Amino acid sequence: MEGCRSGRTGRTRNPLISLWRSGGSNPPPSVFKNKKIMGQIKFSLLKKEARNSLNRNWFVSFLVFLIVGAISSFTSIFRLIPFFGIFIRIILIIFVMGPLYIGLRYYFLKLVKNKVSDINNLFEPFSWDYFRSVGLYFMVSLFIILSYLPLYILIYLKVINVIKDYYLNYYHSSLFIGPSDLYQDLYNHLINSINNSNFIILFFIFLIPPIYVSIRLAMVFYVYGDNHDLPSFTAISLGWKLMKNHFWHYIGLYLSFIGWYLLSIITLFIAVIWFAPYIATTKAQFYLKLKELHPEIANQITPEITSEADSEIHNTPIVE
Repeated sequence: MEGCRSGRTGRTRNPLISLWRSGGSNPPPSVFKNKKIMGQIKFSLLKKEARNSLNRNWFVSFLVFLIVGAISSFTSIFRLIPFFGIFIRIILIIFVMGPLYIGLRYYFLKLVKNKVSDINNLFEPFSWDYFRSVGLYFMVSLFIILSYLPLYILIYLKVINVIKDYYLNYYHSSLFIGPSDLYQDLYNHLINSINNSNFIILFFIFLIPPIYVSIRLAMVFYVYGDNHDLPSFTAISLGWKLMKNHFWHYIGLYLSFIGWYLLSIITLFIAVIWFAPYIATTKAQFYLKLKELHPEIANQITPEITSEADSEIHNTPIVE
């Protein structure tokens, strides 16, 4: 099909757009989709809505972060226990911190919806299907860990190669130095080997998959908080679809807070009291905006059940 030429500019028009403009019923699907999405996600508006939601709720919202941080710090104590400590911490992260991280998203999601803070929302995932919440956190974490696998393999092979090279070329000449000097010598050799342009390039290339996967899964806990009756795989699938074409939007959202990051460092992280709830609330607003832009996905997350009787009522004109 040949495109239509505009008499004014001589440029070729999309025939579908020409048909629509000439009165050919509804606009074709996704004709202006990307341009509309780019124009409709305004970080300044999301932040304004976040500030409105946080009005008189800053302290409770920061307290929620404080509780999660305190419990997370408690689990870190078990790293000091030899051998079994790491396994105890992993169990606590999966079965305690997992539902708490979901509850953290749920708290801010309810905050932006209702404009009222309720600290009990943080612990709601424990009262839902508990093992579904744990399973969801485990699967999301597993996907992210697997995305790091190429990077882990690269680092592992590099370290093995460095140790092998050190043993073959330097070890025999270092037999007469003390153990601490030997370890320092090996460490220096490892650092010198890592400062290789090829390794650095490969390192950043293999860092792309985990960043991409983490961002594509960033809305999963919000999806599950919105409808905790969803199966885990369904929540992951819908969260993944919801973030399609929004990778750079999410990065841009974080970059828009760069001033707050710097302020937190300058104030020795005192500004985190305001910054942490602010960015968390803005992310919840971002989730609601994505649902607004993708009603077909939003309807799968929270389906609108309308009976035939309800449809007739809504379609009946009101006579005064």
